[in-house]
Amino acid sequence: MLEYLKVPVDDKFQVLTRHAESQIVKPKSYLGIEYSDQLIIIQITLNEGRDTDVKKAFYAKVAHSLHSLLNIRKGGYPDQSGRGKQRELVFR
Repeated sequence: MLEYLKVPVDDKFQVLTRHAESQIVKPKSYLGIEYSDQLIIIQITLNEGRDTDVKKAFYAKVAHSLHSLLNIRKGGYPDQSGRGKQRELVFR
């Protein structure tokens, strides 16, 4: 957030919430994307002032970092690695 969105270092307006699987209402698939029980949803609310390219770069960095560090599938695309079930990342 500091690098891509230029959020001030002391900005602590972040809310992280974990939900039980039973609290997540989701379809098995939607628009050709199948979701597993390992679905992760990240919802980000930004104030006006950041253009679409900046937001896309930030989302891409988050997806890349989570994929690299935790083996989370990016963008809802099918896993072609043969490593088995992966967690999925969806941005809202």
